[in-house]
Amino acid sequence: MTEQVKNISLTCTDVADKRPTFMTEYSTCTATSGSTAEPTTRTYHIRWIYLLISVSIQVSTMMAFIGYAPVANIIDSNYGGGTHDTLNLIFIGNGVRGLSVIDGPSAAQMKLILYLGHGIAAIGGPIPMILPTKVSSSWFPPSQRAISTSVNSISPPFGILLINLIIPRIITKNSDLMELNIIAFAIPFATLIVAIFTIHRNAPVIPPSLSAADGLRLPLKESLLTCFKSRAYLVLAISVGGGTAMFNVLCVLMEKILCIRGYDNAFSGLVTALMIASGLVGATIAGLFVDRTKLFVETLKVGY
Repeated sequence: MTEQVKNISLTCTDVADKRPTFMTEYSTCTATSGSTAEPTTRTYHIRWIYLLISVSIQVSTMMAFIGYAPVANIIDSNYGGGTHDTLNLIFIGNGVRGLSVIDGPSAAQMKLILYLGHGIAAIGGPIPMILPTKVSSSWFPPSQRAISTSVNSISPPFGILLINLIIPRIITKNSDLMELNIIAFAIPFATLIVAIFTIHRNAPVIPPSLSAADGLRLPLKESLLTCFKSRAYLVLAISVGGGTAMFNVLCVLMEKILCIRGYDNAFSGLVTALMIASGLVGATIAGLFVDRTKLFVETLKVGY
């Protein structure tokens, strides 16, 4: 973004070719006309690559978490009854999980490997939850933060939609489980390769806004106390948390709910996909609306 500076002589404190290596070392310029000094702001084209990587992580996490749900009957048939329900309580190291369908291990060992892989992914599960706002605040200017956060936030349900449309159609028997694990491993692995060659810092050298330059960070204990003293936060935590729990329950159990009524996996996946697609339409409209109007609170209240 080209900066427009009028009638002010600026003296930069950085040498042009100097590139700080830490998040707090931003390049700043000092105004010499008597006005207060302000940090320079700048946006980088690579922010879109960061957004793409974040979206891929969101989709990969959903694939790890709920990728088995549309074919729960096949999972239970291959590993034993109740396996799918237990997986939902653990949540998946996709590479490790793939080892559970190779020839050699006993049935008990296969199930143990499956649970181990699932648990590994569960440890990293919270990371995608903080990515939308983190990526937006660190790399995007205020005028683009709402759309960046919206794109990031709708990625998980979009990933679930694809899973429910595709997985039941390619996984129809026990021997197809290796294909499912390959797909689940390939997406995050490709994301990892891209991230290795593109992500080299936590934040840009020059921040996209003055608020990003402040870098205010509260200690964990103080942050938690501040949150739980806020009535608005508690209302959001309960309502959003409850809604997320209800959504996950429906996604996880839809196959079992409908299959006992005579419907096949493909149809139950379609029902889940339609439920998500409806939400995506609303989320897209709301995201575009708040990006243009900045009426965040009003939109939230009307939505509820």
